Amino acid sequence: MRAKVSPGFLLLLFVLAALCAAVGWAAHALLLPSKKVEPAAQYAIGQVVQGHLGRNLSLAAKAEWVVQSSVSGKFAGTLTSIPTDRQGRISAGDVLCTVDLRPIFVLPGQVPAFRDMGMGVEGTDVAQLQAYLFEVYGRDMVPNGKFGDITEGLVKKWQKDHDLEVTGVIPVGQVVFIPSLPVNIAWEDGVHVGSEVQSGTKLVKIFDSTPTFMIPLPEGQLRATHEGQEVLLEYEGHTWHAVIDTIIENSEEHTLLAQLAPVLGQDSICADTCESIPVAGLKGISANVILVPEEEGAQIPLTAIRVDAQGRTVVVDVAGTQYPVSVRTSVGGQAIVDGIDVGMKIRLWGDPQQNGTQFNPQNGLGEKAQSEDLSSQSEK
Repeated sequence: MRAKVSPGFLLLLFVLAALCAAVGWAAHALLLPSKKVEPAAQYAIGQVVQGHLGRNLSLAAKAEWVVQSSVSGKFAGTLTSIPTDRQGRISAGDVLCTVDLRPIFVLPGQVPAFRDMGMGVEGTDVAQLQAYLFEVYGRDMVPNGKFGDITEGLVKKWQKDHDLEVTGVIPVGQVVFIPSLPVNIAWEDGVHVGSEVQSGTKLVKIFDSTPTFMIPLPEGQLRATHEGQEVLLEYEGHTWHAVIDTIIENSEEHTLLAQLAPVLGQDSICADTCESIPVAGLKGISANVILVPEEEGAQIPLTAIRVDAQGRTVVVDVAGTQYPVSVRTSVGGQAIVDGIDVGMKIRLWGDPQQNGTQFNPQNGLGEKAQSEDLSSQSEK
């Protein structure tokens, strides 16, 4: 016979089940982590300022004079005088030295002096002599390479002006032609006053008309330098502009050298101030390699730059208006941009005390870079 279940007992079971369900739900709610509520976007306020940005690598350059050729005597005798210094700079018309008290003059010309030049002689050597005499005595004439009456008259005048025997003939050995003047020279070892010289004895070394500039690259700096970079050289009040031409290995010292070249359109790095560099060469020239060319204009922190839905680079002012900008350069968490005015108040996104993001004009925001100090006011 089946026992009857009272209605009261069923009610009790229902209440207990409901109570267990409520306790389970409460425990589940207490034990699970709460969902994080994202706060509203935070930004700071900054101001666009007039600034300039650039980045240089400071190194030390050196300059060396390279031997181009040599000058030999054309007659035998005793060397009776040379310049006081063992090295120096000579120009057209200077006396190189004296042999048996006879002066040897330096004149510009590509063809060596190899014979007496007098009436009736023709050739390129005569044309070189004429070019010098016409310039010195102001004769508006074109050298024709023919030694005639006019050339003879000018030679006699030149000989008289230099207390030489007036013959109208330039004997071999009285002048030497050097392709480029003025030029630096150094006397050959063993050549000194009192030396006995023969025809063909080498007297002086002729250096290139301009020195060679190079920068020894310290270990670890190769990645920062490359061909074509501009270099600013400074020495004793002189400022010279150059570019890195090639990077070579110094086999003797097992180091790398950046060889420099004149900027486009220039023949020489030091131009008319090359004579300030001694013949022995020079070390320790201040050299600034331009890693990032300097730009001047509206300067902002990189934290102000955003990319909108259309992919444009923009800056947002305090009112929320977006201004498309173009980035000219960026260095150390700061950027020079076009498209906004100096003095404008702008929003700076993120914590300005944290590292900013280095802007890359080609692909938006890229590598990390330390932000510059910023005067700003936090605002929600």
